[in-house]
Amino acid sequence: SHTDTTQIKDNRKLYNQPYTEQTPHQKLFKHSRAHTQYNNKYPNIISSIESIHTVDSHEDHILILDEIHTILLHLESTTIKDSKKYEIFSALCRLIRTAKKILISDANITLEQMKILNNIRYGKDEIDKALFTSIKITQNNFSECCHKFHYNQKSFIHQMTDDIKNKNNKIAICSNSVSFIKKIEMTIRDDPGIINKNILIITGQGIKRYNIISTGVIGDIVEITDTTQKYKFFQNIEQNIIKYDIDYFLSSPTVTTGLSINKEIFNLQYVYFTTGSNTASECIQQVYRYRKLKDKMIHFLINGKPKPPVTPISTSDHISHGLASYRTQILHFPIDTPDPIFKNEDYNLMLRVRGYNWKLSHQTKSNLYQEIFYYLNRHQIEPEFLILSSDISVKSYKDELDQIEYEKFKNTELIEIDQYNK
Repeated sequence: SHTDTTQIKDNRKLYNQPYTEQTPHQKLFKHSRAHTQYNNKYPNIISSIESIHTVDSHEDHILILDEIHTILLHLESTTIKDSKKYEIFSALCRLIRTAKKILISDANITLEQMKILNNIRYGKDEIDKALFTSIKITQNNFSECCHKFHYNQKSFIHQMTDDIKNKNNKIAICSNSVSFIKKIEMTIRDDPGIINKNILIITGQGIKRYNIISTGVIGDIVEITDTTQKYKFFQNIEQNIIKYDIDYFLSSPTVTTGLSINKEIFNLQYVYFTTGSNTASECIQQVYRYRKLKDKMIHFLINGKPKPPVTPISTSDHISHGLASYRTQILHFPIDTPDPIFKNEDYNLMLRVRGYNWKLSHQTKSNLYQEIFYYLNRHQIEPEFLILSSDISVKSYKDELDQIEYEKFKNTELIEIDQYNK
């Protein structure tokens, strides 16, 4: 139900939120339609996190937060101006507080996420179990897949080349490295055994598909870079893969949450990750876009050897990150705000969310192996390790010591950061 401007002001005072006049854009948005007709005709609203501040106030609604990890992490997106981040987060807080019921879904829901949401709604970290119902639904068969981890690139590329040469195989290859995707594309095109095969490549640069006629000879390249056309392709991505009889599908993180290939199209999957802008959770989300693999086999290569558990983030690091956020936000905040920004409850909650996001990013950059294995462990997935026999026969004393350290790491019990602090 629509809440008028006076009620919005009152609610903001209740939750200690500074009230600011609407921008010309917001006034135009609100006056461009009749509120009563809008709310009666469209009681259900679907919004991205970037547009949530344009949603009218509601009460006693059911709020669905799909992909909660991505929602919180999106506050770090460069597509959102720093001056808009507080406005967006404040709107999210308002909808959480006034909702009759909240449904949260994600492949990896953490206790810290629940504490943040509980703090927004009830003003405390302590979770009342009577108010929270946890329902775990398994809708995939990833635990049935063999997760093979290659210790080096030589083993990984060797196995991939063998599988590509098998004419009966359809292979999905994903990576958070665009340069690796390009390298594999060239490898497939130059392979003398690849004849009359269709390849699909999706990266941030666009969508590209073509037919490999013979070694080094390809058919016409079809490229899609227009945003509207890309959206249409993504809407029917599974049907398009079947329609164009794709044999090799190469993708960057552009293919992630929101896209699913549910039919059993590909035989197996190859995954290459390197430390970058993606968290371990986002990397895993990218892997599991392919719901069913015929051969139930996923090959992994992670750039960089496993290390001991990451060093906990120091308090000074948190303070430094927080101060940077304060400075940025203060520069963009209206001068006539009745309450100083540093006293605002929602703003401090936003800093907490951004600190949590930063911690996830820090953990991944420090040790991508550790975080991915932690995720697999939580889902009762036991990885398998592959090392070429040729690597074992030529090991030096130093290499043997590295292997000993690696075995220690592999058998080390995974613990939470707060436990490690103690």
